[in-house]
Amino acid sequence: MKMFLFWSGVLIAVFAPVPLAIWLGSAKFGVLCFVSGTLAVLFSKIETLEELSVGPLKAKLRKAIDEANATVEQLRTLGSELSDATLSLLMATEFMNGMDVKAKFALHRKIIECLTNLGASDEQIQNAQGNWLKGVSVMYLRLIRQHVEGRESFTQRNLDVGADELAASSEIFAMSNFDIWHVPTPSEMRETLRKHSISNVVASEWISDYETFLKTSTIPRVDLFLSSQR
Repeated sequence: MKMFLFWSGVLIAVFAPVPLAIWLGSAKFGVLCFVSGTLAVLFSKIETLEELSVGPLKAKLRKAIDEANATVEQLRTLGSELSDATLSLLMATEFMNGMDVKAKFALHRKIIECLTNLGASDEQIQNAQGNWLKGVSVMYLRLIRQHVEGRESFTQRNLDVGADELAASSEIFAMSNFDIWHVPTPSEMRETLRKHSISNVVASEWISDYETFLKTSTIPRVDLFLSSQR
C-alpha cells in the first residue's frame, strides 16, 4: 500500500501539474496537483511514531526520528528534481502555443514557494529552476532583438528595418544556441550594437534588465516584461 502511495505521488507530481494547469487555464490547479503528489510521497515514507514512548523505547524513538529526518531530506531532493522537470516543461511550452505567460510565471512562483516552505536549500532551489532561468534569458533575447529591429512584436516583421539594425540582430541571434538555451551576454550584445553604431534606448534598457536578471535571478519591471512577450 505504501509503495502504491509513493509511486502514485511521484506520477502525480511529475506528469500531472503542467497539463492540468494548461487544460484548465489556471496555475492554481497545477500547484495543487504538485503539492498533493508531494504530500503523498511524504506520507508514504514517514514511519508512524504513535506506538513509541520514552524510557526503554528511547533508542527506537531516536532511530525513528532520524529516519524521518532522512526522509524529509529525500523529499526535498525529490521535490527539487520534480520541480526541475515541471519548470523545464513549462518553459519549453512558452515557445509554442499554450498557457498564458502570466499564468506560467504564477505557477513558477508557487512551485518555488512550495520548495522554500519544504526547507529546500538555496542550491536545491537554484538547480530546480536552472532550465527555467535559461528560458527567461531566451525571452530577453527575443525582446532585445525585437526592439533592435523596431518590430511592433517579436512575431511581426519590420519591413523598413535598417541594414545595420538587421545585421546587429542577426549577429546576436548567431551567438545563441537554442539547443541548450544559451544566450549571448549583455556585454556581447552591447558590443555588437556599438560595432554597428546603433543607439537604441529601449533595447539598451532591456539589456540592462537582462544583466540584472543574470545577477539576481529576479526580473526587473516584471509586469512590463510579461506584457511584452506577445
